Amino acid sequence: MPRAETRAVGTNQHVDVTASGLGANTNRFIQGAELTVIDTRGALLYTVVRAQGDQTKQIITIGPGSTRARADYTGFIQVTTNALGEIPIGIDAACFPGNPLPALVTIYFFS
Repeated sequence: MPRAETRAVGTNQHVDVTASGLGANTNRFIQGAELTVIDTRGALLYTVVRAQGDQTKQIITIGPGSTRARADYTGFIQVTTNALGEIPIGIDAACFPGNPLPALVTIYFFS
């Protein structure tokens, strides 16, 4: 009898975090970012970090085989804080099933 094997494609995750303490209802400018993933098993497929849920405000990405990226922008990414002085940041990532992969995201704001 033939046997079919399948391999899990990946586990997609979405995490929302909030950058806070940036002043109420004001424009801020993202001037750079760093992303580090602790991936000792080579399981990472991708990580994408965006501001305010906006595809045009993609801050930083990494793909398979990468565990660290840094970006310094010659032009800034403009974001506007809410009434609480916050900016929502969305992180989308995927990896092969197994243990969670810890990650650290640092976003640099220009005044």
